[in-house]
Amino acid sequence: MEYWKMLRDKVGNMPIMLMAAGVIIQNKAGEILLQKRSDSNKWGIPGGMLDYGESAEEAAIREVHEETGVDVAIIDMLGVYSKYFHKYENGDTIQMCSIFFRGKMVGGEVKIDQEETVEVKFFDERNLPEIFHPQHEQAIQDFFEKTIGVWR
Repeated sequence: MEYWKMLRDKVGNMPIMLMAAGVIIQNKAGEILLQKRSDSNKWGIPGGMLDYGESAEEAAIREVHEETGVDVAIIDMLGVYSKYFHKYENGDTIQMCSIFFRGKMVGGEVKIDQEETVEVKFFDERNLPEIFHPQHEQAIQDFFEKTIGVWR
């Protein structure tokens, strides 16, 4: 069972803090790969929750593959984003601490995981879609501004 689900079973809707990791992948045209999420029907950086005992880098690589079909190699850490809160439709509230990396495609092919993903697509910086959460918006902004190693 996924760690965050096990934790939710114990605490119900009580606010909790969770760790997540994701990867911004840029193609040769300078576009970034985004995932249209099934839970909000909005776009975000591919990634997800760390499982217990898993490193942020391991989680990011695993989650990107599960959600997009892409195999990714981590280049470096973009930053740590920890001041963000999210409330789900079912009443669950979390403070999310996310570690975002810059990465490159090293294999696989873009395909969707229909449970979590509606669509996967590359976007140009000037034509970004509506992003599902301010945490992802800030990380994308930092990525394009070449701000590496930030703590927000």
